[in-house]
Amino acid sequence: MTNYHDGVGYLAALLVLATFCMRNMVALRAVAIASNLAFIAYGASTGLGPVLLLHLVLLPVNVQRLRESLRERQLRDQQGQGAMTRAFRRKRRPGRWHRGRGDRRHSVRTHAASGDLAAIEPRHAQLAR
Repeated sequence: MTNYHDGVGYLAALLVLATFCMRNMVALRAVAIASNLAFIAYGASTGLGPVLLLHLVLLPVNVQRLRESLRERQLRDQQGQGAMTRAFRRKRRPGRWHRGRGDRRHSVRTHAASGDLAAIEPRHAQLAR
């Protein structure tokens, strides 16, 4: 790095790269906000107007999207859906039965080949038809 400005520019670029590696939307938005702040500092210190303007516009967009994601997460957790969605992300041994929250409606069986979870309909619901 030749000077302070280049260091800030490289940091901002690394943060953008990190956002492409994120799977969680809240983490992605938080890193994107840090990236916007770094690019704003870089654009202002080097006199790059287009970079500065772009990230001044993107910063409130990312802040708003982060608020929305946090609000959605809070509502999902209040409704008790957070634990079940986390269970679906985990790999399981093929052919095993898994239950969530002690309720037959949440029974799942893994696919034999991949180990991915698949929701199944409980037996009492099938008999009611």
